[in-house]
Amino acid sequence: MDIIKQAIEILTALLSPIVAISVAYIAYQQWQLSLNREKREASSGKLKVYLNTKRLLRDIDSTGGVRQGVFEDFLESAALADFLFDSCVQDWLYEIESEASMWLEGEEVKAYALEENNLEWLQSDDAKRWEEWQEKCIDKLQRAHCDLYKVFKDKVV
Repeated sequence: MDIIKQAIEILTALLSPIVAISVAYIAYQQWQLSLNREKREASSGKLKVYLNTKRLLRDIDSTGGVRQGVFEDFLESAALADFLFDSCVQDWLYEIESEASMWLEGEEVKAYALEENNLEWLQSDDAKRWEEWQEKCIDKLQRAHCDLYKVFKDKVV
């Protein structure tokens, strides 16, 4: 009987440390899960920026212009990028945003001239300069498509 009583006392004494160690282990596992979830969420946001940028640049390659809806999706991602990427990627995305925005501005100028039936302006040297300027914007955006992988290569994972 003494041995059983001593065994029970020893087990009772060990119970508190065993529970404490178990609770600490569970807390550690929860912390690891939380850390992994944060990494996954950050990677998901970075991937969204990459995919929307790729979509915009691929669309520009295939259509030879910038479509407003695709550009707006890109703008949303570019805003998200301010919180996810370093200044190198942010600056690169800003250049894309600027070029695409300038191209769209050129389209608005031409649309306004057509709306006003200003055929004289549409055939003028100014209109030709706008056209050349827009072509330069598209060329820069197509070059950016070539740089896309290099810019994001080590940043998305």
